[in-house]
Amino acid sequence: MTIDNDYLLKKNTILIRALIISGVINIVVLSFLSYWIIRERPPSPYCELKPQKKEYLLPIIDSNVWADRLSQLSSSSYKQLIHYLGSSQMIGNYREKDIALACLNRFYHFDLQRAMMPQNLPEEKHVLKWHNHSNELIALTLYPHLKETDFQTIIQFAKTESWPLTTQGLFLKLQSQFKWATIDPKLIETLAMTSEFWSMELLLNRGEGPTLTKMEIAKLITEGNWEILTQFVEQQRQNHDLSEERRRQVLLEYIKLNSDSAAEFIIRLDKDYVLKKMDDAQILTILHLLTAKTKENEDFVKTLLVGPHSEQVWQNAASLLYRYADEKKPEVWNYEQIVTRFTTPSTKKMFQPFSHVNLPAQPTPVKNKPLITEKKTVSKNPLNKNKIISYKVQKGDTLWKISQKFKVKIEKIREMNHLNSDSIKQGTLLKIPG
Repeated sequence: MTIDNDYLLKKNTILIRALIISGVINIVVLSFLSYWIIRERPPSPYCELKPQKKEYLLPIIDSNVWADRLSQLSSSSYKQLIHYLGSSQMIGNYREKDIALACLNRFYHFDLQRAMMPQNLPEEKHVLKWHNHSNELIALTLYPHLKETDFQTIIQFAKTESWPLTTQGLFLKLQSQFKWATIDPKLIETLAMTSEFWSMELLLNRGEGPTLTKMEIAKLITEGNWEILTQFVEQQRQNHDLSEERRRQVLLEYIKLNSDSAAEFIIRLDKDYVLKKMDDAQILTILHLLTAKTKENEDFVKTLLVGPHSEQVWQNAASLLYRYADEKKPEVWNYEQIVTRFTTPSTKKMFQPFSHVNLPAQPTPVKNKPLITEKKTVSKNPLNKNKIISYKVQKGDTLWKISQKFKVKIEKIREMNHLNSDSIKQGTLLKIPG
């Protein structure tokens, strides 16, 4: 019994020592690993001391030389500023080349990041401010610690690159070229490589169906403004929305800015939505922007002639068709003659001519009582059975009320006016079978 107790005691002692040794080893290893991780880990961004941007207000009170030289540089041409990039003459505490580079960025949207790559730009910036002779506050961002080799790289980039501008600079330059009809294809190709253009192209040419060329997309972009483009890119970056509804929304935003291209594109890409979902006020806006005679525009305008729209819509559509045909519009509108003049045989099958419709050149105001032609004669004289009555929808009207008023089935009214639902709008001109 004593031997067994001594044996067990010895075993327990050995086991306890082994556990203690193992624990000490584990503590040492963990301590070493912790020290190694802490030493190798980069500083916390919350504690990191980043170089602060230094901002100076340039004093010119005691020296007209400062004001004259800075005003001269700020009004210099692009080529002159490129030449000054090689000048080491001092203006106060800065080299002339530093201020020339700042003027290139500020006034000509020179793309310094593309010239040097972002990682090569020094962190420290100086923002100089002064009032020019017109008392306008001018701010220039300088990189005073650029080396001579950096300036040589910038000069080489400026001389070899066709369009060494930022995206905003490319946008403004192309906007000017479209205005004066002097388009440089290289400028469009350069703009097409930017994230702003790529985001717009990805949305407009989504899915199957018609696609837009780079020239067409560039024209659409420049018919807006820089703010709406940057806002669109930021929204796309956050939402990644490439839906049909998003494309429609973007085109409508450009239509509000009177973009001819947006009006043409929404017809080309989303014609059914325009015809079935848009109200007459929106359609009138689009008609106003369809200045160019194209097959898509002409077919769309002809479709409006036989659709269930207000007088003002079909009169504006007729005016546009006469302009496309380079013909003088009539002094007195005759709906039947206009449809006969401009519609094709396939369209005429959809059309039932109105009777006794001779409307004035300007849209007639909506009256309190409904516009009914020979109502009593139609209801009593059987000889008028095949005539068509024109009726302008009044406030509170429904298809059921109109069918009861003229004792005509709703299906007949819907079929004759090509309505997809029972929804009708005030001011719409309906054809009612006699």
